[in-house]
Amino acid sequence: AATFYYIDRWSSIWTWGGLGTPLAGEFIVITEGQTILLDESTPVLAFLLIKGGTLMFDRENPLIELQSKYILIVEGGALQIGTEEEPYDSKAIITMHGNVRCTEMPIFGCKVLGVRNGTIDSMENTSQ
Repeated sequence: AATFYYIDRWSSIWTWGGLGTPLAGEFIVITEGQTILLDESTPVLAFLLIKGGTLMFDRENPLIELQSKYILIVEGGALQIGTEEEPYDSKAIITMHGNVRCTEMPIFGCKVLGVRNGTIDSMENTSQ
């Protein structure tokens, strides 16, 4: 059985209201009901908030790097790097940026990938 998604591409200006793709230092929010396909590497974001939405790494891109100072997944949000049914065959890199003098996010701290009432799915294809 095939699974179909209505998704927006990270690389499309229309995903971001026609104003261009996210720039370095921006605060990005993926809201409930929104699914975004990360089809290119990101600049260093200030904050990525996945608030009820989904960010899926593109399995057709051989290398994708997600870069941010903070990543927080809340309210049922999901970061998906492959699933059990469709493992990830490409190379995915998540790089957290920051320094010892950063502003700490309460409970989580600095340079953090935090999850509260959300999920991270990361399944790779080990048969290669």
